[in-house]
Amino acid sequence: MGRLLLVLVLVAGLGAAGLALGGVFDEPPDAFCPDSRDNAEVEATSLLDGEAAPLSATGPRPTKVFDVYDRDSRVDGADPNPPEDGRMYDVTYELEQQAWHAKNQVQLVVCQYRHGIGEGEGKQCTGYTNQRTIPVLAATYTYKVYEAATKTLLTTFIVPGSLEDTVCPKTVMYEAGDQPHLAASPDHTELANRLRPYVEPAQ
Repeated sequence: MGRLLLVLVLVAGLGAAGLALGGVFDEPPDAFCPDSRDNAEVEATSLLDGEAAPLSATGPRPTKVFDVYDRDSRVDGADPNPPEDGRMYDVTYELEQQAWHAKNQVQLVVCQYRHGIGEGEGKQCTGYTNQRTIPVLAATYTYKVYEAATKTLLTTFIVPGSLEDTVCPKTVMYEAGDQPHLAASPDHTELANRLRPYVEPAQ
């Protein structure tokens, strides 16, 4: 018998974000990012092959950001068919600096790894049907920045999750009997500050 999945709907429009559920591991993967933050080995081939361009002397250098999936049952337990660990998702759209987004060619690849879930204070998303609340857990993000053309690691840094930057999704799927949770989004201001020397190098 299949598991019963329920859907919470945000009554008051608090945000437009949703949960990306499901998916399968592609061959080759979307990007050459290592499959975990502790792994230094990049993928030999990826869908970025043929799109990489050498670093320009001036910016903004076309950049893509990929989130590397690492399942955590506290926030991903609603998905009956979770992606495989190491699955990569293009989340470049989350960068607020539109001029940094790569369109055709890519000079910088940023690999994002979520971890440290629940290690700190959280908040609640409210306003859902049945008066349910959704706890938002603290999270930490590690980033690896690569030169796309050579797959050379340029830097690694950590950005804290930001409860203020976390938008409560309009709908949340969860398994009957479970309490769904979310993880804090990265601090987008801090992320931009850390990326800027590589995307917009000083003249």
